[in-house]
Amino acid sequence: MNLFEIETKIAALPRWSWMPGMLIVGNFPGPYRIAEDRFGCYLDGEEFASRNCFPCIEDHATKGCILALIKDAMQTKTGISVCYSSDLEEWRVHWSGSTHGGLLGKGKTEGEALADAFLNACSNTQGV
Repeated sequence: MNLFEIETKIAALPRWSWMPGMLIVGNFPGPYRIAEDRFGCYLDGEEFASRNCFPCIEDHATKGCILALIKDAMQTKTGISVCYSSDLEEWRVHWSGSTHGGLLGKGKTEGEALADAFLNACSNTQGV
């Protein structure tokens, strides 16, 4: 999968949530950073979907939001680590609560590894 396919795939998942701080792209000029206004409001998910938006998964703030979404999908507050393996030349996301080695996702970039982990966390928790 290329980066655009990954970004659109994770945004289409039922557990996806648009969060303040995320950098998004859609059918409007340039990227847009989701920000709360003085009333704590921002465009809702339906608005983003209608504009064919997708998250920029290599943006630092967006990666933090995806990590929060992974924790939510896994129903945990701790135990998720993201690291680069120089031996394997890839980024890896591990969950310490796993009995199966803990690998939750991997990718060429940190954003791709987080997106892969989110996809896997959602597929492992469909009934939750």
